[in-house]
Amino acid sequence: MDILSRNEDTGKLQPGEEQDETIQAIIDSGNRHYNEALALAHAGRTDEALAQVQAAISVVGNQPAYYNLLGTLYAQKGLYSEAIAAWQQCLSLDPEMEKASRSIERARLMEEEAIEETRRRPYILWAVAGVLAAVLFFTGDVILAWKAFRQGQSIASLEQQRETLRNENLALQGKLSVYDKIPPDQWFAVQKQKEEAEARVRQLEEQIARLEQQHRDALAALEQQIGGFKAELEAKTREYQKLSQNYDEALQLKGDVAALQSTLEAANAKVANLQTTIEELREERDKLQQQLNQAQENIAKTYQEGQNAVLEERNRNAQIIEGLQQKIAQKEDEILALRRTYDNLRSANSMVIVALQALEENHFEEAKDKLDQALVYAPDDPLAKALNNKVTEILKDPVEQARLREEAARREQTRKEQVQRYLVQYRTEGEAQIAKGHFEEAESALRRALELASDEATKQSIQALVDRAVEGKTRLALLLDDAYKAMEQGDLATAQQTLKEVLKTQPDHPKAKKLLEEMAL
Repeated sequence: MDILSRNEDTGKLQPGEEQDETIQAIIDSGNRHYNEALALAHAGRTDEALAQVQAAISVVGNQPAYYNLLGTLYAQKGLYSEAIAAWQQCLSLDPEMEKASRSIERARLMEEEAIEETRRRPYILWAVAGVLAAVLFFTGDVILAWKAFRQGQSIASLEQQRETLRNENLALQGKLSVYDKIPPDQWFAVQKQKEEAEARVRQLEEQIARLEQQHRDALAALEQQIGGFKAELEAKTREYQKLSQNYDEALQLKGDVAALQSTLEAANAKVANLQTTIEELREERDKLQQQLNQAQENIAKTYQEGQNAVLEERNRNAQIIEGLQQKIAQKEDEILALRRTYDNLRSANSMVIVALQALEENHFEEAKDKLDQALVYAPDDPLAKALNNKVTEILKDPVEQARLREEAARREQTRKEQVQRYLVQYRTEGEAQIAKGHFEEAESALRRALELASDEATKQSIQALVDRAVEGKTRLALLLDDAYKAMEQGDLATAQQTLKEVLKTQPDHPKAKKLLEEMAL
C-alpha cells in the first residue's frame, strides 16, 4: 500500500524491477483474497467470505469490485446500512458501475421494510398475549367452578351422613323408651339389649359430632379456597382488562389467521395426497417384495448350479495348475542357468574394464592377468579374446612396449601443458574482470581456474582472488540495496551518492546507470 500510494502522489519515482515485483505481489495477494471470498460466498459461507474480502481491501483499497462484493455480503447478513456505505465507496472509485447504484436502491427499500416489520412486531406480540390471557382466564374459571362443585358434593355427602346418623339416633331413643315399659319378668332379658342400644346411641352421637366438625372444617376450607379464587379472579380480571386494550391490534391479525388457515387446509390436502401416495407405495412395496422373494428363489437355484460348476472348474483348474507348476520348475532351472551366465559375463566385463585401465597406464602384465581371468568366466567373449591376443603380442615385442610408454608420456605432458594454459587464461580473465568491477564474471573464471590448479600454493593464490571477487560482488549488492531504500524514503541525495559509488567501482553497471538517469529526469 505504501509503495502504491507514494508512486501516485509524487508521479516522479518509477520503481525498479524489485519494486515492480513487490507491487505485483501486493496486487496478486489482494486478488487471491477476493477470489477466495467469491468461492466462499457461492458456498454459502458468508462470514468467512466477509473476512476474506475485508483482507483484500486491507491489502489493495482502490478496487471497486472489492467494495461491491463487500456490500453484497453485508446485505445478505441484513446489515443494510453497512452495505449502502460499501456500495457508495464502490461508486466513488468507479462512478460508471450501475450495478452498485441498483444495489443501493434495493438495500434502502429492504431497510425500510425491516424497520416497518420491527415497528409492527410489538403489536403482534401484544395481540397474541391477549389471546393467551383470555384462554388462561377462561381456564381459571373452569378450574374454580370444578373445585367448587367438588367441594359442594363433599359437603352434601357429609350432610347426608349426618342426617342418616340422626335418624338412626332417634330410632334408638324410641326403642329405649319402649324398654322402660317392659314387665319386670322380662326386664333382665331386655336389660342387655338396652345397654347395647345405649352404647350404640353414644357411638352414633360421637360420629355425628365428628361429622359436624368435618362439615365445619370443610366449609371453612371451601370458604378459604373461594377467597383465594376470588383474589385470583380479580388479578386475572385486571390482567384481562389490561390486555383487552390491545384487542383492536389483535383483530388486525384476523386476516393473517385466515391466510394461515387456508395454508393449513392446503397442507392438509397435501397430507391426504401424501397418504394416498403412501398407500400406493405400500402396494408397490408388496409387489416388489413378491418379486424379491421370487428373485431370491432363483438366486438360490442359480447359486447351487454355480457351486456345482465351480467344483467342476476347480478340479479342472487343479489339473491345469499342476501342469503349469511343472513348466514353472523348468523355467526356474533355465532362469538359474541364465543368471549364472549373466554373473559370469558381468565378472568378465569387470575384468576387461580393469585390463583396459591397465593398458591405458602401460601395465601390460596386469592387463594380461585380468584378461586371463575374464576368459575363465566367459571363454567365448570376443572382446576379451581380442584384447588378450593384442596384449600377448605386446608382451612378446619389447619395442612395441617402449613405443606405447613413450606415446603415453607425450599425451600426459600435452595434457599438463593444456591444463596450465587454461589455468593461466582463466586466472588472467578473472583478474581483468576484477579490475573492471565485473565481480560475477571474475568469480566464474577464477573458480574454473581453481578446479585446474594442482599445487597448494596456486590454489591459495587463486582462492584469494575468488574471495576478493565475492567481496566486491557483495559490496555492490549492498550499495544498490541502500540506494533503493534511500529512494523509498525520498532521500534522493543519499541515493545519488550511493549509486555514484557503485559506478565508481563498476562504471558500466546497468542498474545504477538506469536509476541515475531516471532521477535526473
